[in-house]
Amino acid sequence: MSENTKQRQRALGGLMREAKQKDTQEVKEDYKKSSAKDSTRISAKYPAKDPTKESCSKQDELVEQLLQQPTPRRALAKAITLAESPRIKDQQRVSQMLKQLRKRKVRNKNNPSQCRRIAIVGAPGAGKSSLIAALCARFLQKSQQESQAEISQTQIKQDKAKQDKAKQAKLEQAKAEQAKLAVLAIDPSAVGGGGAILADKTRMAGITDNPQIFVRPSPAVKGGALAKGLLESILIYESCAFTHILIETVGSGQAETAIADYVDCLILLVSTKSGDALQGMKRGILEIADFLIVSKADGAERAKARKTLGDYQQAASCFVAKEQDKRGGYRICSAQSEKDIEKLCSDIEQFFVKKTKQEIAQNRAKQRQRLFLQAWSECAIEYAMQHLLEKNLEKTLEKKGGKTDRAGSGKADGKKGAEDAQLALNKKIAEILNQIAKAELAKTEELNLMLPAESARNFFWGGNARKV
Repeated sequence: MSENTKQRQRALGGLMREAKQKDTQEVKEDYKKSSAKDSTRISAKYPAKDPTKESCSKQDELVEQLLQQPTPRRALAKAITLAESPRIKDQQRVSQMLKQLRKRKVRNKNNPSQCRRIAIVGAPGAGKSSLIAALCARFLQKSQQESQAEISQTQIKQDKAKQDKAKQAKLEQAKAEQAKLAVLAIDPSAVGGGGAILADKTRMAGITDNPQIFVRPSPAVKGGALAKGLLESILIYESCAFTHILIETVGSGQAETAIADYVDCLILLVSTKSGDALQGMKRGILEIADFLIVSKADGAERAKARKTLGDYQQAASCFVAKEQDKRGGYRICSAQSEKDIEKLCSDIEQFFVKKTKQEIAQNRAKQRQRLFLQAWSECAIEYAMQHLLEKNLEKTLEKKGGKTDRAGSGKADGKKGAEDAQLALNKKIAEILNQIAKAELAKTEELNLMLPAESARNFFWGGNARKV
């Protein structure tokens, strides 16, 4: 092949490569233009969703579902899950949700005191789950009997067609006014991993399928006896027009008295092997309980239960925290005995009849104030640890740590001095912030419209505490 031919081939190859590159670039540009047009058309047809508006729409949808009667179980479970979440974002959603429910005045007959908060506490194995299942069944049965009696006594003097229609409306109204029970069963959490079995619901198999009863198992706070967001859960139940809220705590001891700040009636279960009269004289949860029930009084155990009951009655004169006339009383009970359950339900009803609506409202206001001060104190210590101590720790180490002392003993003394200074500083700052919290709490006019954790979080992390 001649040299001229080779040159022509090389030139032709270069031209072909240039043309190919040009075509490729043109194709890419055309693709970009078409893609831009398509994206513009698609974005115009399907605009991007605003995450803020999307979360608000979901929250509004959840509120609307909670307003329905009967309340959908899935919506109620989702709301309780948000209340138990430790995430700040979920806690803010719960706060906004409760405010919306409060604005809509979705309360039990527009009166929150109509809902009866009852706590069942006792040692592990005392029979709390069995007693709650029996009480729920009896409460519901009694409510249905009262509704049917009210319907049967109604006489409408109209023609037959209108009479049937009026009776049907009256029947629907009576069904709506029937008892609606919520059960919050709190299970202990593992110390290491923090998980919980949530097995109390399996012991209540007889009531879980009833549409008028909602059973929710919840894990306790790690190392505690109550569930996260317990107050928020109670307020959600009340907003959904539940007539009774029964709370089963973990197997508690004599010092587990925190549940008293959440309920109107506290029922303590003890077993026949709980001790002699000296046990009844010990202070703690025994002196704040409204009812003391010696449980599992079946068969031969009934005689032992009576003896145990006598020991506690003998020591009842030592209790001065609560007046004897306002206490529910002492009795033996078996969850398998219909007579015992009926008598206990009647006593509980009489207990609430003795209390006026004003007394219940005042008691709940005092409970909320204690919860507020507790939340503010916890946030004060946390804030002091996170924000103020970190800034002063380095200066304290320089002052107390003895940087010029190079001996080992000097370093040990400096470390101990730094720890002592840190504890003293922590205590002082906590005292200052607690005083501010109490002063701020005294100025609060809308105490019943706020959540304790939300109020404390807004104060300490909203910029006010940084002025200290």
